[in-house]
Amino acid sequence: MVASKREPNSTETTPSGIEISYFDSVGVDGLPQHRVANVTTVLGVLAKEALLDWAAKLATEGKRWKDVRNEAGERGHNTHHLLLQLLTGDDASLAALPEDHRAHGQGAFKFVRTRKPQVIETERMVASAEHRYAGRFDLLADIDGIRTLADAKTLTRWAYKRKDGELTTEKYPPYDENLLQLDLYQGGLIESGYEPAERGLIVRLGPDGNFDETYVELEPERGLAILHAYRAKSAAEKTLKAARKAQEVRETADAEIEQMVVA
Repeated sequence: MVASKREPNSTETTPSGIEISYFDSVGVDGLPQHRVANVTTVLGVLAKEALLDWAAKLATEGKRWKDVRNEAGERGHNTHHLLLQLLTGDDASLAALPEDHRAHGQGAFKFVRTRKPQVIETERMVASAEHRYAGRFDLLADIDGIRTLADAKTLTRWAYKRKDGELTTEKYPPYDENLLQLDLYQGGLIESGYEPAERGLIVRLGPDGNFDETYVELEPERGLAILHAYRAKSAAEKTLKAARKAQEVRETADAEIEQMVVA
């Protein structure tokens, strides 16, 4: 998967024989590695207007959005680790979580107790050699007898819809990219040698110790559309950088010629 002669830090092999190698971002000779697209990086191509509003709101509260984002990342990591322990039968305790992460851990406990997923795989890398992307999914399990590909998300708050200016009890659905992420994982599952999931599941763990579920049909082609957009954007960025550099070279050359003429 990675075009490099350097030895990788580690390598995982999928059931179909695809080798996924992990390298430091920069090799020992100082040159960047050639990498395939990561699923979560691909999803970054999507415009997230809600995040701009969120960042502006944090600024009015005297908070830095990067600090809040990093804390959310740590919360997600800790909660996912607890969920993995629950799913694999290891000892798991809410006390092991920071106090402000325990409500999300409680939601993970409730999900596992309520749905009793029969684990097939957890935290596995999948990849597409054809489309050159890779990513690690949370859970592949039989839930209610249906083969389900699930991804867990921790929320800072539940967002409720308004009607006639008043808050209702109806929650906003998960973000679009949550579904597209599962679409790409589904494509990776198939090419990596796993049986495809019959459906997807987005599990959201809230700050009140509760969870909700959104079951979805998976369409790998829908995910590939975002991958193509990601690559188109990357190509456009490279073209613009090259054009700007060429323009700067021309401007420098013109300035030198002008100085020679004046002299």
